[in-house]
Amino acid sequence: MAKRRKKRRGRGPGILLLIAIAVLIAGFVVRRTLMPKAIHYLAYRPPDNPALAPAAVPSEDLSASDRKQLDDTLKNKAR
Repeated sequence: MAKRRKKRRGRGPGILLLIAIAVLIAGFVVRRTLMPKAIHYLAYRPPDNPALAPAAVPSEDLSASDRKQLDDTLKNKAR
């Protein structure tokens, strides 16, 4: 009777490990190269022409009495 040879199942764990490492490397590459570009396009940027902006920001020039009141409020909160 002829001896039967056991069939090897190929290189299952080796190939799976190689695929897992390739996916991990691809994830790092995508995160480092494509994500900043995508965030740049998705991030809010104010309009170029401030005259077309919906509301102007008031200046922060405070009078002496307003500054004193603000300082007193900040001192009280610090306690």
